[in-house]
Amino acid sequence: RNTHVEATLNHPFAAQVLLALLRDANAEVRLNIISNLGPVHAVVGVDLLSQSLLPAIVDLADDAKWRVRGAIIEHVPLIADQLGVAFFDDALKAKCVGWLADDVAAIRIAATRNLRLLAAKFGERWARDVALPKVADLARQRYYLRRITALRALDALCDVLAPEDVAADVLATVLDLCDDPVANVRFNAAATLRKLAPRLRRHRASAELGLLKTKLRSLADDDGDVDVVAIASEAAAAVDGDE
Repeated sequence: RNTHVEATLNHPFAAQVLLALLRDANAEVRLNIISNLGPVHAVVGVDLLSQSLLPAIVDLADDAKWRVRGAIIEHVPLIADQLGVAFFDDALKAKCVGWLADDVAAIRIAATRNLRLLAAKFGERWARDVALPKVADLARQRYYLRRITALRALDALCDVLAPEDVAADVLATVLDLCDDPVANVRFNAAATLRKLAPRLRRHRASAELGLLKTKLRSLADDDGDVDVVAIASEAAAAVDGDE
């Protein structure tokens, strides 16, 4: 309960009590502490947070209960604010990427949203050097749902990445996935190309825009799935109509 949390924060040994609660066998207790991480940070401080509480948070990031993992994800941007980019990368970067490959769809969606927030917080260099290579690796994994998540993550990073990185690295990965053997991946790749088109046009990446159009026309002739044909045809028409 929140009253329990408030009393804990006023305890003279607040950090030790909070650490014990974060390791409680009851998931509801852990979730209650996690949902109050803002005032916890204010009481405990960043140094003690990183030394004592963060290991418990890292453990909870792999909790068997998906609601616990989801609660951690929701608070990652706040944790990142407190720790700074260097410490965050050491402690939680791998977890943020790992969530993109979670077996639970709700966690993968939350992880994509989290990635967008972190990229906005840490900036273009972090998005390019830290996040983008990890997402590109995800796009090459055998499990097709992870490849679909990679497409959504690439779209999330495009808001922060420099135009040349979108035109080169992001587009190349999406074009590769347009030839995926799984129709659902091709469907999502075509939808992602539609979103990339305005960004390429805005930055006068005419050669890359030409590659995008060619691929969409190719997908519009896809003989393996009618839904792929429909989304690619719609995207191709929309891209041509935007000119």
